[in-house]
Amino acid sequence: MTTALPIDANLNGLEQYEKRPRSLEIISYRSAENDDRLDQEYEIYNNIVDYYENLVDTALSIESEDLLLNLIHAPKSSVNTLLASQAEHLGIQSLSDKQLIKMPAIIGKHIQKMNAQVYSAVEPSITLVWNSIWDPRILDGDHDGRTLNFLSSFNGVVAKNLIEQIDKYQLAEKVKSDLAAADNDASWAARAKRHLLSFISSPSHSSDRVMTKAQDMDADAFVPELSQDFLSEHISTIRTSLLKQMQSNFMKFYKRVQSDIVDQSS
Repeated sequence: MTTALPIDANLNGLEQYEKRPRSLEIISYRSAENDDRLDQEYEIYNNIVDYYENLVDTALSIESEDLLLNLIHAPKSSVNTLLASQAEHLGIQSLSDKQLIKMPAIIGKHIQKMNAQVYSAVEPSITLVWNSIWDPRILDGDHDGRTLNFLSSFNGVVAKNLIEQIDKYQLAEKVKSDLAAADNDASWAARAKRHLLSFISSPSHSSDRVMTKAQDMDADAFVPELSQDFLSEHISTIRTSLLKQMQSNFMKFYKRVQSDIVDQSS
């Protein structure tokens, strides 16, 4: 396994996504003769999962809000030009009026679904490799940098798997497919609009940061900060954001876990 990139990020609204109960399955194969050590291991496991879920939550939330607020608050003429340009990058040379109206809601729906898929991949990514990376000697103290090496390994694994989940969703292809279906489905618009509104109006996305940004957007003067192929740009941005957050917060996370281990040992 390659050495991990230290990486960190919090999409507060991901509470809306289903969170599976955690079990002791990953460590149940070990002897239960020392329940205290098993409890300590499980607590570290939980802290690591929480850390990465909050990281992903924040990073995806911020970038998604920025994109959707641009689409919602820009003047109609500017948005229509952007959407037509994006459609061309998807291989659609001409949008019908119906497709043009539905496209922002389609984009919002799939951004929400992609975020949920990435978020839900965090714990399985950790569980998958826990037994091969975990070193029980960590609980005896951080001799020879064992905790640092352990967390670095996880950073690399989680980073790789999350990027794979982003790519696996194929955001642009799903938007293109729904645009084709939307032209023939009268009930689709209402469903897509509900996805978009639920994403924007959820408690986390009604945060001070989002509301302040929305209030600052003068509909007449606002110029959307989006490229002609803004979906590809969004994918690139969230990949970069996740990696940067993991990098910048890694040492803080390491010190927190190290402190927890010391507290448990005392």
